[in-house]
Amino acid sequence: MKPTGITANLSVADQAEARDFYVGFLGLSVEGFNLGWVVNLQSPDGRAVVQLVTRDATSPVDSVISVHVGAPDGNVVNIVSHKDEDG
Repeated sequence: MKPTGITANLSVADQAEARDFYVGFLGLSVEGFNLGWVVNLQSPDGRAVVQLVTRDATSPVDSVISVHVGAPDGNVVNIVSHKDEDG
């Protein structure tokens, strides 16, 4: 598998405060999406991306990285974790 992009998932206690820092200090002004518990921030050129994560209530553990892979049909698959076939 060869990823086409990797995004850091930053665990934050106060999403609004963290968003203000990354927008104000680093210029990540494009909000790719906001699901309430996770917000995706990008630079205007799309080269720098972070996701601010408070807590994913649907998962027993929060991920620290998202790897985006393009499928042959053009869909993008966000792989948060996977299980080795041996384990």
